[in-house]
Amino acid sequence: MKTLIGARVFLPPAEAPDASSKLFREYAAEFVELARNATSPQRFLFLKMANIWQETAIRWERDLLKDQEKRRRDGAAMQRGKHRPLW
Repeated sequence: MKTLIGARVFLPPAEAPDASSKLFREYAAEFVELARNATSPQRFLFLKMANIWQETAIRWERDLLKDQEKRRRDGAAMQRGKHRPLW
């Protein structure tokens, strides 16, 4: 398991959107693990960071679904001939 404390957090490339939410959930799990062995003030911060990473994963997935739905609607509009050219 990699340690996030004092290290840089690298995000996956945009070409792998599903990997992003998985990575965010891995970060959340790591902070939960750190909280298990931490003292009270540290535990609070670790759990807060875990919550932030979990929320980030949820937002990422929600936005990914919105983007997929928009692309689907745009593609359907193009097939029906309702797509306006950009120029």
